[in-house]
Amino acid sequence: MNTVYILFAGDNFYPEGGVNDLRGIYQNEQDAVNAATDWSIDGSWWHVVKMEDGKMVKIDGNDWA
Repeated sequence: MNTVYILFAGDNFYPEGGVNDLRGIYQNEQDAVNAATDWSIDGSWWHVVKMEDGKMVKIDGNDWA
C-alpha cells in the first residue's frame, strides 16, 4: 500500500471539524505541504496527516513528532 498524506485546513479553527476541513489527498508529504502553503492565508491553520498510521506529520509548517 502506498502512503498518502491528507491535508486538513481552514480559516477558522474549531474542534471536530473532521472531513469538512479536508482540502486534499497527496502522494507525498511535500506536495501536501506545498498545497497548504499555497492555500494558506493570514489566520488560517493546516495539518498534514499520514494516512498509513493516522499521525500528524506537520502542523502549520512545523514538524509534529
